[in-house]
Amino acid sequence: MSMNVACSQPGCANPVIGQCMGYGGNCGRFYCAIHSVHGLCPDCAKRKLEDEIREDYLQTSQQIPKGVALSGPAVTAGLVVFICALAAVTIWAIGAGTLWVWILCALAWVAYTVLMAWLGASQKKREKALVAEIDRAKPGFSQFYVAWKKKRNKEATAVALGIAAAAVVGAVAAAVGSSQEDDIRRIREKVDRL
Repeated sequence: MSMNVACSQPGCANPVIGQCMGYGGNCGRFYCAIHSVHGLCPDCAKRKLEDEIREDYLQTSQQIPKGVALSGPAVTAGLVVFICALAAVTIWAIGAGTLWVWILCALAWVAYTVLMAWLGASQKKREKALVAEIDRAKPGFSQFYVAWKKKRNKEATAVALGIAAAAVVGAVAAAVGSSQEDDIRRIREKVDRL
C-alpha cells in the first residue's frame, strides 16, 4: 500500500518538497515549491507575517512622541503664566491688596488652562499627522495605533485609579488610627482626673 502525499494547498498537484515545521506550534502539512515560504506552509507563513507586522506596528507606536513639545509660543505662554503667578505672590507678600492677588491668580489660572488646552490640541494635531504619514507607508497602521493607544490609556487609568484607591485607603486608615488614639488619650485623661 502506497501513501499519496500532496501539497496542502487546495487544488495543487505539484510534487511535495517538504513538510511544514510549524509556526507557534506543530503543523505537519506538506507543501510544494510554489506554496513554500522559508520552510513553512502558506497558513503558518501568513501567521508569521501577521506577527511580524504586529510587532513592527507596536515598535512604531511606541516611538511616536507622547509628551508635549515645547515651541516658542508655548514657552512664551508659560512665561506669561509664571509672571502672573509671581506678581500675585509679590503683591500678596508686600500686602498691597488681596483683590489684586485674586485677580492675578485668576488670570494665571485662566492662562494656564488656555495654555494646556492649546498644547494638548496642537499635540493631538501633530500626532494625527504623524500617524497618517506612517499609515501611508504601513497600511492599516492608523487602526492599529488607535486600538493600541486606547488599550494603553485604559491600563494607565487602571494604574492611576489603583494608586488613588491606595491613597484613600491609607488616608482613611490613618484617620481611623488617629481617632482611636485620640479616644484612648481622652479616656486616660478622664481616668487620671478621677
